[in-house]
Amino acid sequence: MVKARSKFTEVDVINKPNTTLMRNVFPVVILLLLTSCGQQSVDIKNEEEKILQCWTDWPKKAVSGSPEYYFADDAIMMGQEQPTFKGKAEIAKFYAGMPKIPGLQIKWNDRPNIIEFSQDGRMAYSVDTLKFSMTDTTGTVQTKINQGLHVWRKDNEGNWRVSLLSIYPAPLSK
Repeated sequence: MVKARSKFTEVDVINKPNTTLMRNVFPVVILLLLTSCGQQSVDIKNEEEKILQCWTDWPKKAVSGSPEYYFADDAIMMGQEQPTFKGKAEIAKFYAGMPKIPGLQIKWNDRPNIIEFSQDGRMAYSVDTLKFSMTDTTGTVQTKINQGLHVWRKDNEGNWRVSLLSIYPAPLSK
């Protein structure tokens, strides 16, 4: 309890609200309430469908010569025993050289194993599996099972683009 030396009595100081504090806090509280009420909830199911549409469209784009279409302009692609490719142009150059690899076949799962979203719905990641086969110098087909980690980012037009693709060996089955 604070005793004040002024024209107010002790009871006045205890019971009188701090009007300066109220004047300063009240607008902030109202602003917070208004901005939080204005936030849109994210329709995760709808956003997942959009990523799955990109996922199923990608092989068609790859065959037509535009495999980089679903990457962000500043995307990064990394793989084991491969250089890191930075930007859509480098990624396109990498994919352009793939048809020259003898017997190359890449088969991704029909859909990602996992898709998770950020709370604001602007980013997501997916984990998936791919089967990679190619013919070695002896003519033997070598096959590897890899996993892919895609980090997705929504662009200004609302389209999902891959910001990071990391491909690494899948764990051996037990």
